[in-house]
Amino acid sequence: MARIGGLATVSVLAVLTGPSVAAQEAVQLEEIIVTGTRVARSGFTAPTPTTVVDMEELARAGTGSIAAALNQLPAFRATFTPASRVLGTANVGGSFMDLRGLGTNRTLVLVNGRRHVAASASGQVDINMIPQALVKRVDVVTGGASAAWGSDAVSGVVNIVLDDTFEGAKASIQTGISDEGDSEETVAAAAFGTAFADGRGHVTLSGEAFTGKGITNQTDRDWARQDYQTIANPLYAAGNGQPRYLIAANVHQTNRTEGGLILGAGVLGGQQFLPGGTLAPFVRSAISGAAYQVGGDGINQGKYNSLVAPYDRQNIMGTLRYDLTDNVRFRAETTYAASQSINEVTQSFNVSAPYTITAENAFLSDSLRNTMVNNRISSFTMGRINTDFGFMTSDVETNSFRQVAGLDGDFGDGWDWSAYYQYGRTRAKNVLHGNVNTSKLAKATDSVLVGGKAVCRVNADASTANDDAACVPVNLFGYGSPSQGAIDYFTGDQLYDVRVFQDVAAADLKGEPFATWAGPVSTAVGFEYRKERVKVLTDPVSEASGFLIGNPKALKGNFSVKEGFAEMVVPLAKDTAFADELDFNAAIRLTDYSTSGSVTTWKVGTTYRITDEVLLRGTRSRDIRAPNVTELFTAQVTSFSTVIDPRDNSSAFIPVYTGGNRNLQPEKADTFTAGIVLEPDFVPGLRLSLDYYDISIEGAIQTLSAQAIVTRCHNGNAALCSLVQRSSANAITSVSPLYVNLSSVKTEGLDLEAAYTMPLGDGQLTSRLLLNYVSRLSTDDGVTAVDRAGEVGPGNNGVPHWRSTASLTYALGGGSATVRGRYIGGGSYDNTYTAADINDNHTGSVFMLDLAADYRLPDMGDVGFQVFANINNALDRDPPVLPSTFQNAFGTNPILYDLVGRYFLAGLRVTY
Repeated sequence: MARIGGLATVSVLAVLTGPSVAAQEAVQLEEIIVTGTRVARSGFTAPTPTTVVDMEELARAGTGSIAAALNQLPAFRATFTPASRVLGTANVGGSFMDLRGLGTNRTLVLVNGRRHVAASASGQVDINMIPQALVKRVDVVTGGASAAWGSDAVSGVVNIVLDDTFEGAKASIQTGISDEGDSEETVAAAAFGTAFADGRGHVTLSGEAFTGKGITNQTDRDWARQDYQTIANPLYAAGNGQPRYLIAANVHQTNRTEGGLILGAGVLGGQQFLPGGTLAPFVRSAISGAAYQVGGDGINQGKYNSLVAPYDRQNIMGTLRYDLTDNVRFRAETTYAASQSINEVTQSFNVSAPYTITAENAFLSDSLRNTMVNNRISSFTMGRINTDFGFMTSDVETNSFRQVAGLDGDFGDGWDWSAYYQYGRTRAKNVLHGNVNTSKLAKATDSVLVGGKAVCRVNADASTANDDAACVPVNLFGYGSPSQGAIDYFTGDQLYDVRVFQDVAAADLKGEPFATWAGPVSTAVGFEYRKERVKVLTDPVSEASGFLIGNPKALKGNFSVKEGFAEMVVPLAKDTAFADELDFNAAIRLTDYSTSGSVTTWKVGTTYRITDEVLLRGTRSRDIRAPNVTELFTAQVTSFSTVIDPRDNSSAFIPVYTGGNRNLQPEKADTFTAGIVLEPDFVPGLRLSLDYYDISIEGAIQTLSAQAIVTRCHNGNAALCSLVQRSSANAITSVSPLYVNLSSVKTEGLDLEAAYTMPLGDGQLTSRLLLNYVSRLSTDDGVTAVDRAGEVGPGNNGVPHWRSTASLTYALGGGSATVRGRYIGGGSYDNTYTAADINDNHTGSVFMLDLAADYRLPDMGDVGFQVFANINNALDRDPPVLPSTFQNAFGTNPILYDLVGRYFLAGLRVTY
């Protein structure tokens, strides 16, 4: 029984761990999602493609977490990770799985086939919060699976299978560091399992601790210290041959400096404050615009960013199995996990408007005040990057608790049943230290002299109606001039405290009610009830939108779901002249949401094994994703982004207001897959599978980026124009990207898996290839259609056409050595740009080489030892330069590429 590509547990595990381990596992795993179905029948091979990755392969990836290892597989996009979220203020340090690049909320994450409580108000599961010491393998279903497993399985399912039958004890410790001496990570884990009560019971315990110090300064990498950025070309004019956009190095801001820049023309315009408050001309380059220039004075704010957010995590887990009778078993799981991350997000700066400085300001030098008086200048405006205020620092603490208890058994006549109740809760508390209270900063900035002493103007007149006794005037002239007392007055802590609660009750029944001429018909039926509740607490300043960034709003919402499902496998032929096996698989699920009503999902599929060497398979399914609590109930939240107005090619850094929409309807997706599996007898040990997939989502729930809304409005989508606010002069003042049901999202492509095992000398050589080709990843809002396949630039959610991972492992005696290559195909910076739009719209492919080795030392009695080491990105391949238009962003795409560089890892495993 040698099959891969999700056809059988034995096949894939044989490829990864050898036939002896595979054979031991096969009997235990018939009901798990490897088959892509809830129906359990010996020998049945489901039509849904499934990739299986066991812990040995995950360990050889040389990462500190399962999430990081899975994100190296071609079918995943690392959308939310500690590297991609360093600029965010929520979920920093978390990892959320994203199959097919369709979004983390369309990938269903399960533990032992059951849902896990979410780590955020938007419903996604942080895979870093799932205990990893007892993980046996991860099954990835790369196709629609809503009918079998429930809502959110639009792009597929990630099922983490835990070993609740583990016997003995094991422990491991590993530590790693980059070639640059940073990004240190340490992971320690231990597990114990034993039977009791004469084998009727079994208990396991596990614990894990991870510490990652991250990379807290971009300038620690040569490719990131060159101030790359994408800007509107200041030299562009219609017909002059210049591109509209530039990707350039040495990009600096022209509308603010760290010490303050006087804006506008006239006597004072174009001068900057140096440390100590002295004035000097601001030097502009030959390529200079209203917001940015190439060369000249100024800074690029992104140079201060982290590359990888530091974070720690800890978890403990216990499982219990006990045979109450010969036919009834009790099972329980208890998990507690916690994580912490403290990360500098950004320094403050003037955002939608510059600071206004009057001629009465208490901190003006005498010469500057005299110049203003002599030239009848009552005030000037100033742009400033407030690095000397200290960085706004995100302090995130997340803890999660999950308890599962249930019964399962059999009736002794081929019918099996199970029932369980699950409770989960998560608290994610995020405090953004050092956020600027904009009204207090305005008071502190507007200072005057009273009796030769600087005071806030609100405290200077005879009236006390508007007094603020705590106000401390601030000196903004020159880096380092603001006093700590003033900074303490107008900065504060922003609170975003999320509580997520989940209750699940489910039961199912499996059996074989009758048989056809080709064998028994297998069925599964069941019911599930689930309730999700979210409560978000914030601070009073955020509720009043008084902080410079963030300003989350309190939220309270919930929904419940009632689901009934049925699935059937009907054998149509067996051992005939035209087929070794031919099976038909069908599933249906009726789902009733308290918020959006009832919907039906379904799946039909077939597997056709022509001979032992050739198998064909195919599925057609209807899948759904209902709006989550965040999408439905979120109040308005403020952030900021740079947008380019296609009307006149001007740039503006504007507030962006996001929020929920209670009129949302469920997404509906149609998925088609078709594949072939080859195991040719003339090449023993070779196994190949090739699968085509096509996923079409209608009414997709999305928030477009501010830039996308502006661009699509300009291109004719009138509905989106209502989300763009303009001034009387027709300048963009803000954008409101609410959640909306867009017209469609479509993706299609090919997955190839190949494995080959052969004896070599006294050892065994094993090779494996995973390859993904994406021909389309498009969004169509009814007016504008954009295909992001083949796009690798940051911020647009594109994917390269080609991604692959290939490994070659040689095992001899107690040791093994692995060489692995990771390939990311080249592509365009932005698929919506033509050659005339940007100076460089293409980047080449990237190949990274990883090395791994392990060796089992001689046992000491009953104790075994294994040492291991890895060199990841051994050739120290830098990511390509792909900077964003956002002034605080990376100089590359952190979702696709490795930011760390060459990385060394070593560790020890002990078993008893």
